[in-house]
Amino acid sequence: MSKETESYPLALPVPENQYRTLLFFAGYGKTLAYLVGLLICAGGVALYWSGYGTAWLPAGIVVGAFVILLLNCFAELVHLIVDTMIPK
Repeated sequence: MSKETESYPLALPVPENQYRTLLFFAGYGKTLAYLVGLLICAGGVALYWSGYGTAWLPAGIVVGAFVILLLNCFAELVHLIVDTMIPK
């Protein structure tokens, strides 16, 4: 028994691939954030060029920038969780 499991008798060993999603977002989170945000911006530009109205251009740009900001924050939080809580 290791020192970690001696104090917690019901603790089970953690498999290597248990946190695949967290590790994916830690590695590709920022790239994913910019990709999704730019796709939203491109959607707003496409709707403007298609003739759906002039409001779609600034709305797509603002919403896309906001999504980039939120997903970057999420990627940083996931990176923090991975660094502090997943055993290496």
